[in-house]
Amino acid sequence: MNINPYQGFASRAAVAVASRNADFRSSGIDVRDYVGSLAVALYSGAGGALETMDVKVQHSADLASWTDVTSGAFAQVVGSNVYQVLPIDTRAISRYIRIHGTISGTFIAGVSILGRKQVQP
Repeated sequence: MNINPYQGFASRAAVAVASRNADFRSSGIDVRDYVGSLAVALYSGAGGALETMDVKVQHSADLASWTDVTSGAFAQVVGSNVYQVLPIDTRAISRYIRIHGTISGTFIAGVSILGRKQVQP
């Protein structure tokens, strides 16, 4: 019997990788079909020595009112290449999440989400 440890996992780009020089927000992402923890991954290319980027995960029950996820902020990026991953427990958040980034300067950046989908009967 072969067991695929990745069966049921799904990934998606929350924020497409691009050169960014202004604050950004993703659209709302419905996470009700995921179970357990999501891995939210931030990819960042080099910025200038004094340039900074702050990225956090927010959640909402209705896509209108957004709140920061507890422990949902990446470490501040300061002018360097970075790969960071945050675990987000789907049981501790509302139905929708989005990514909110604040930038001073220019970065190449993107955010992806990886999680296990619920098994459908």
